[in-house]
Amino acid sequence: MAAFGNRNLLNSVKLEGNVVKGNVGNVRGGGVKVEVSFCGVCGRRFYNGERLVNHFKQVHEAEQRKRVSQIASASGSRRVKLVGKFSMKMRKYRNAVRGVLNPHVGNGLSDDLKRAGFWVKVVSDKRDVAGDELGKCVLSVVDMREVGCVVIVSDDSEFVSVLKEVKVRGVKTVVVGDKQDGELKRVSDAAFSWQEIILGKAKKEAVSVVGRWKDHDVLKSLEWSYDPETDKTQ
Repeated sequence: MAAFGNRNLLNSVKLEGNVVKGNVGNVRGGGVKVEVSFCGVCGRRFYNGERLVNHFKQVHEAEQRKRVSQIASASGSRRVKLVGKFSMKMRKYRNAVRGVLNPHVGNGLSDDLKRAGFWVKVVSDKRDVAGDELGKCVLSVVDMREVGCVVIVSDDSEFVSVLKEVKVRGVKTVVVGDKQDGELKRVSDAAFSWQEIILGKAKKEAVSVVGRWKDHDVLKSLEWSYDPETDKTQ
């Protein structure tokens, strides 16, 4: 896995969803600042980081497990209703959980990506350079015949040319994005929305999609072309 970005982006510290912190006066006039933290889900105030983590695990983590369990056990219209009902709470939880349970204070995006197993490369600040570098990386991996399918999670049309190049090389392409009829989805072999993934629809359809791909490859290998000259000699 690879990630590309300019120096400012990769050195930035993600604040969204992390613990909100602030200083509360001085302690006994000694000039020692007390750091107060707020839960990213309910806003409750804590003066001790360990208590915040315990609160998050006992309350919000348990609530999240319950929501996920309810959605997983439901089906049809009930499942759709539950996803709509819990979507905002689940999004808020996801935004907050990383900062509370895995805080990397003072670390930039680059460090987080490396910890997640990405190879990180710093590129210039010029426009579209990161996208171009990512495209080159994808094509180099495809040319080494190390992958049979490329998945792009984006709605950015700048990756259209990359998808086309990948398809020319005989590799299947899948796009995940929010746009219902985005340019990327029109070019790809298969496409899913985030809603389809949340509802489990994408997981079910993926089996049939791969099946169609295999059937197509088999039929293609059995194709023959009519040659009049060859037919006369037989």
